[in-house]
Amino acid sequence: LGSSCILEDMAGVDGQDVKLRAVLSRFKVSIAEPSDLHQLHAYEIFIIVDDSGSMLWPSSMAEQEELGIVSPSQLQPEHRGRELQKIESLRRQGRGFKSRWDELQESL
Repeated sequence: LGSSCILEDMAGVDGQDVKLRAVLSRFKVSIAEPSDLHQLHAYEIFIIVDDSGSMLWPSSMAEQEELGIVSPSQLQPEHRGRELQKIESLRRQGRGFKSRWDELQESL
C-alpha cells in the first residue's frame, strides 16, 4: 500500500501509548490495550488480502441500495457479470463511491 507499518512509525516516539490508543479507538478494538501491542513491534507482519470481484462493490449497503446494485451476498452467480458491468458503468460516469477494496486499503 506504499506506507510503512504503523507500529514501526511509532517506535521510539514519546506518547506511543496515546497513538496506539487512537488506533484502537479508530478501529473499535476493545480486546486489547496499547501495552498489548508493544510486543508486536518485534515481528514482521504480512497481511494477505483477496482482491476478488466483489471487492469492487460499494462498501456500504446504503450506497448499494442508492445505486441500485445488488449485494454480492444476495447475488445469483449468473447475474454477477451484469452487476459488475453496472458498477464499471457508474465509475465511468463519475459516480464515485468507496468500494470494499478502497475501505480495506484504508483500514490496512
